[in-house]
Amino acid sequence: ELPNSKIGPFAKAWAVFLKHGIKISDRDVTNIFKAFGLKIAPSSIVRFRDQLKREALPVYRQLISALKCGRFIHANETGCVIEKNNFWE
Repeated sequence: ELPNSKIGPFAKAWAVFLKHGIKISDRDVTNIFKAFGLKIAPSSIVRFRDQLKREALPVYRQLISALKCGRFIHANETGCVIEKNNFWE
């Protein structure tokens, strides 16, 4: 975390989730936080995402490495039809 930062990691993660998980606008995210007395500029949400990415990337890489070392991977084989062609995830 940044020294003297008033916005903690939980609030930053929640802002990124609202933006990308729920898909609401940056301005709507800031309005939600304002209702709880936390002032966040819409441009800050982009920085929060970058900070979250930087912190999560090592864990993500460890997970990928662990999957590659395993004997098998359970995968979702749900199919779907797009323009009369079958595809799988």
